[in-house]
Amino acid sequence: MDFMSLEAGKVLQSGKYILGPMLAQGDYSATYRATQVEGNQPVILTALNDRLRRHPNFAQFQKLFFAEARCVGRCHHPNLVRILDFFEQDQGSFMVSEYIPGQTLMAIVQATGPFSEARAIHYIRQVGMALTVVHQNGMLHRDITPQNLIRRQPEDRVVLVNFGVAREAALEILKSRESSFLAGYAPPEQYDLSVKRTISADLYALAATLYTLVTGQVPIAAPLRDRVPLPDLQQFSRDFSPPLMAAIQQGMALDAGQRPSSVEAWLALLPQTISPPQEAAPKTGTYPWLAASPGFHLAGQPAVPLSPPIPSASIEATTATQLPPELVAVQTPIATPTPIVSKSAPEPAPKRWFPQALLLSSVISILLGMGVGLAIRFGWLGSRSNLLNAEQTFPPLKDMPLGAQVKPASPPDKSSP
Repeated sequence: MDFMSLEAGKVLQSGKYILGPMLAQGDYSATYRATQVEGNQPVILTALNDRLRRHPNFAQFQKLFFAEARCVGRCHHPNLVRILDFFEQDQGSFMVSEYIPGQTLMAIVQATGPFSEARAIHYIRQVGMALTVVHQNGMLHRDITPQNLIRRQPEDRVVLVNFGVAREAALEILKSRESSFLAGYAPPEQYDLSVKRTISADLYALAATLYTLVTGQVPIAAPLRDRVPLPDLQQFSRDFSPPLMAAIQQGMALDAGQRPSSVEAWLALLPQTISPPQEAAPKTGTYPWLAASPGFHLAGQPAVPLSPPIPSASIEATTATQLPPELVAVQTPIATPTPIVSKSAPEPAPKRWFPQALLLSSVISILLGMGVGLAIRFGWLGSRSNLLNAEQTFPPLKDMPLGAQVKPASPPDKSSP
């Protein structure tokens, strides 16, 4: 069955499920929203890629696909996504899993910044206990990243999703691990096809996920770390406890033999913290975790990068010929969220007193001048005023030398003709 023939509204398995829109498409499968008719419950449906059905080894591939789905379905834990059903119809292979409402931890970090140490450990302990159940059932998750951890609404509970059953079955047949992991969370041995993966690979990814939760940064890809050291946690904050830093360092050891022997042993290295108070669950988008895996992209949107960005300084420290092509990239660190400042009433502008004072003084001067002028004009100041009777010579006669003093002319005799 081709993806193009799976249209919204198609009834599957004798009316048990009604297909919804395609949410994401990958190299080996596509993911749809669907509705379980009984109870009208939303579910997630994964369908195998039709081009794999035309592969010569498709029968073996399909067998592995259902075997993986059956094993995942046996893993029951509150922090694991549940596999509800798997079936064949019209030559197509399908797997049904529960729908988890919420937001991925990576989306929360990108929106609000890194978690506190206590809250990050609170979430990692939940994932670690779920991962222990997976390992006890003889399975590996193989793709533990912050993008595959959903904080379930409205609870403060994290759920591990996206086992990648179709991807792993296909890689087993195609003998290729291209696009099968995010490089920042994959240990060195995951790049080597000849090395069998163990629980140590999941442990490395879990420690790398904790690194991202408390720093907000994707770790340096494992193949680069022999030349570019992993940034120390104290570069981001001096408040991290020594047990936290030691646990991350041991969990992300490049040598698998230097990592703890089990997830439980690694969790014991983490500091004992009191569970933080529950936070208000943020609004969720449309199934953000479906595009978290390499090779997947949301319908109508660009594909997700196959590897985490690498710092430009890291690229300068080595040559492109020494690295796998998917690791040569430019670092784009997780954006630090801009603080939200509450809007308040604008502050009143400072009063401009100088222009008012200047205007007032000008008016007073004009009025005073007019008053004095009128007083002189009409003689209101009286005959005794010094203002009107003062000497009108310059310099005054009293200051002149005696020989230079000239007596003022006598007024003309009014009696002369």
